[in-house]
Amino acid sequence: MNRLEIARIGGELANATADWLAERSHEGFSVSLLSEALLVIPIFYYFKQPNWKDYNLRGEWGDWGRPDIRPGDVNIDFVAEYGDDKLLLEFKYLKKSNDSRLIKDVVKLALATDPRFARLLLVAHSNDHHVDGQSKSELLKHLLSAKRAVTFKLDQMIVTKKDKEMRIATVTSDLDTPARRHILSEKDGEAVAKIMNFEPRTTAFSVEHIYSCAKDKPLVTVLSVTRQ
Repeated sequence: MNRLEIARIGGELANATADWLAERSHEGFSVSLLSEALLVIPIFYYFKQPNWKDYNLRGEWGDWGRPDIRPGDVNIDFVAEYGDDKLLLEFKYLKKSNDSRLIKDVVKLALATDPRFARLLLVAHSNDHHVDGQSKSELLKHLLSAKRAVTFKLDQMIVTKKDKEMRIATVTSDLDTPARRHILSEKDGEAVAKIMNFEPRTTAFSVEHIYSCAKDKPLVTVLSVTRQ
C-alpha cells in the first residue's frame, strides 16, 4: 500500500469510528459504558465493505511466523490481509492520558519487518479527553503540531529491583520540545524491551499523524508507523 492509500484508509477508519461513537452517544451510552474493545465493531463493519471482500480479517493477531514469538507475546488488535497486502491496526479509546501505552502500541506495530505492510494506530477520545477537538494527550498534541513524520529511537537500560535485574526500554524522539524524552511505565518499559529482544532492528521508526476528525464529530486520530 502506498502512502496516499494508507492516508485514505486512515481517514475513512477515523470517520467510521467517529460516526459509530456519535450514534452510541445519541442512544444514551455514557463514557463508562464504552470500552476500547467495542471499537472493533465499527472497524469490522468498515472492512466488510465490497472493496475489502477478499481480505482475511483477524483480531488479536499474533502469528509472526517465528518460533521465538509465541501467541500472546506481541498481539496486534486487528489485521486485514490479502496476498502480500497486510494492514496492521492497533486501536485505543482514551478516557485518561496514557502516553506510555500509546508508545508501546507504536513499537508493537514497528515489530513487523515487511516494508509493504501498512501500520496504523487509531486513537478515539472520550468527550472529556479533548478540548475543542484537541487531545489532552501530550504525545498526540506534539505529534500533530510537528506536521511531519517524527523519528523515535529505542534503547535499553538495566535496572535492579528487589535484587533482580531487568531490562527497561528508553524512548527518545526528534520532537523539538522538552517532551522528546518519553517516559514509559515499568510494565510498558519491560514490554518494549521484550519486543526489542525479538527484533533488535526495531531501534528506530517514524510516526506521522495522517488524519483527525473534524470538530463536529467525536475526536478520532490516526497515526501511521513506518520502520526505518
